Amino acid sequence: MKFPWPASRADSASSDPEAGVVPLENIIRLSTETQRRNGFRQSNLPDHGDRITEDIKNGNYICSICLDSVTHGDTYEYSIWHCLSCYTVTHFRCAKSWAQARSRTAFSSIRFLESWKCPSCSNEILEPRARCWCQKKSFRSLEPSNNERPNSCLDICDRAGTCGHGEENTCTKMCHPGPCNIPCKPSCAGRRVLPPTPTGWERFWARIHQRPAGSVRKFIFFFSIFFVIYALLGVWLHYHIQWWSKPFKYPQLGDSHIIAEIMVLILVGVFVILPLNCILLAALFADLGSFLSVAFNLNSRETKPTRKAAMKFFGRILLFLIALGIWMLPILGFAGGVDIAWYNQMKDSCNGLNTRIDMDTMTKFTVRSLSPNIAPYDMYLASHLDPVLVPGTGNTTNTTNPFEYYQRLSISRPSPPPLSRDYEHIAIDIDIPSRLYRILHLNASNAENEYMALGYKSSLTSLPTFHPLEETIKSNGSFSEVTKKDKHMLIPELNIGIANMYSFIYGSPEQKPFIKIYQNQSPYWRSSAPGSPTSLFPMDLLLFNKTLNEPWDSKKNTPKDHKLVMRTASFGHGRQRLDMCMKEDTEFKKGIEVSKGVSEEFWVPFAIMVAHRERMYEMEGRK
Repeated sequence: MKFPWPASRADSASSDPEAGVVPLENIIRLSTETQRRNGFRQSNLPDHGDRITEDIKNGNYICSICLDSVTHGDTYEYSIWHCLSCYTVTHFRCAKSWAQARSRTAFSSIRFLESWKCPSCSNEILEPRARCWCQKKSFRSLEPSNNERPNSCLDICDRAGTCGHGEENTCTKMCHPGPCNIPCKPSCAGRRVLPPTPTGWERFWARIHQRPAGSVRKFIFFFSIFFVIYALLGVWLHYHIQWWSKPFKYPQLGDSHIIAEIMVLILVGVFVILPLNCILLAALFADLGSFLSVAFNLNSRETKPTRKAAMKFFGRILLFLIALGIWMLPILGFAGGVDIAWYNQMKDSCNGLNTRIDMDTMTKFTVRSLSPNIAPYDMYLASHLDPVLVPGTGNTTNTTNPFEYYQRLSISRPSPPPLSRDYEHIAIDIDIPSRLYRILHLNASNAENEYMALGYKSSLTSLPTFHPLEETIKSNGSFSEVTKKDKHMLIPELNIGIANMYSFIYGSPEQKPFIKIYQNQSPYWRSSAPGSPTSLFPMDLLLFNKTLNEPWDSKKNTPKDHKLVMRTASFGHGRQRLDMCMKEDTEFKKGIEVSKGVSEEFWVPFAIMVAHRERMYEMEGRK
């Protein structure tokens, strides 16, 4: 609502002036001639506060907004506002209009808290109030007949300050306008008065202490909101990185959960959090820039104006870049945090495992060693059908014999030194339905298996030359079934355990790089039952299962009896190709450790894993 009185002074009583405002453009401004005439009659008392009081009593104090006289009266029309920084006095209605006009600007509207700048010194303060000089009482509670001390509550001022010796004290004068004259303490006796010209450091802190009223509260308000938002973003980012970089810890999170999180990131992050952070940072750094400008006296153009203007310009650029960096932190965290975390957890995971194999090729695997004396070589995986036929009737459909249908991993590799010119030919057969394996030595490379793995996909009419193979079974054995309950696979004849094999077979592709294969070095015993597989002692089996159940950790040491012989990995920033890292056998020659390559028994768990993976791909089209 508008004030019921006109913009210029009137003699009628009115309602509380803080309930309304006169538009700034409607305030009638007196001519400069009137102001000059009144200025000639202004007080020449030595005390600043006494001059203000005498000029108001005589009607000679000029409002710097409307240029009309500030006079004393009992009604709210005569209420006064004064700046505690420069001690300027204006009509309260004019100060209210000035503040209201400023609050309509676009930038101020995003700051949420009402603030404005003094028309004389430009110090930013909270919304103006009609109060006495010492701010203790409102205009409503002042004595109506107090003509000798206009706008005074007649109480002790009690405003804090420092005396001429630098001691903190409170003002003992009656409520007054202008600066306080702080009395000395008894401890000041005999001490010299501080020089009237403060040092640069003192001027710096004085400017800081003269910050606008309410500026600290406003800054704390914005910073608190900003801190809470970034704290919540930090918690969200932590779990986001955990979910995406450690999928083995959260197997229950499927594609639907990932899609849901992405949608929340887009809707909440892009359309709510980022704009809100932009507004908060703009308000925070605008206040910080104003504070630094006052603290370093950059607003003054009395000395070094060019240098101060340059400092202010480059300071704004620096603050903008800092604010932009802080605003970009959540974006960079969500966009690159997972890739960085993945890289850090994988980069050292295969230390000590010198053989590396790319498993994404599915049927052809190239073996590369970090040892200089081991040359690269290829392995091939193919499916074979060798039914057991009964003469005259064919095969028995209701009975599956071992190795009727199996998958073969054929290996032709250079023999370790000193026989490096010769090749050794090995085949690992995996019978998944019967859960059996066998290791065979061949007299030549298995061209048939190589053709079934790779050649027939490129040519169906052109066949290579095949030669008869001599196969010698070196060893055989079994492997355990994996379920949700029994997720680890045991190969008892080799004393090897594959941790979390269930996740490798049935889990998502993101879980496959976190498989470890251990070999138990403890002795084992054979059951008395004929044909039964070897088994660990019960206590050794319990400890081995405890190792297999350990959460995945790239740097955690394993018990000395449980040797880590293989592990899957995916190097790089984020999920890349799937690799297998394998331990090599070594020997000492002339005091130097020399690699002999991968032991053939370690190819069994590798063959079991790639056979299951290929079979799942054939059945379900998944890797």
